[in-house]
Amino acid sequence: GLSYDIIEQYKLGLNKYYNKEWLLLPYDFNDGHCWNYKRIRWVNGTKEVRTNGVGKLYPEPMLKHNKLVLCEGELDCLALIANGIFSVSGTCGAGTFKQPWASDFANKHVIIIYDNDEAGQTGSIKAAKAIKQIAKKVEIRQWSTFVPDCPKHYDVCQYMEEMRDTDELNKFLS
Repeated sequence: GLSYDIIEQYKLGLNKYYNKEWLLLPYDFNDGHCWNYKRIRWVNGTKEVRTNGVGKLYPEPMLKHNKLVLCEGELDCLALIANGIFSVSGTCGAGTFKQPWASDFANKHVIIIYDNDEAGQTGSIKAAKAIKQIAKKVEIRQWSTFVPDCPKHYDVCQYMEEMRDTDELNKFLS
């Protein structure tokens, strides 16, 4: 679900690391240099992740919007952005929402949609609790209420892979 424009804008690339091919996702720039990035690859349907940096909200420019979707995973976030939905994600997994991030959601309408699994359920509740006092409105959306027979671990990218209706997704997240 990612366009070439999104790939270029967010500087995604392929990288060889220890003779393995990785998707390289840079997320922390300062003075034209990348300070933190994540490597992602899939082996037999299992995602492997390596990172060299600290957790942050990604991508930071999205934080200027008054209505945001908070999702689980940078690729899910970019897929939403590619479809016109302002979105951010933490770079360190579903279970990590850092309390200092809460201030970035002050007076915003936040819709949280994490993956359809235990980590996603727990993480979405943790994030909602962290921002509910400062945000204008916080809502948690569950994939299981939107996708019939929703499998475990279901997420934005899986929805896009299945060529689902993005207009319907926009309605679900509005």
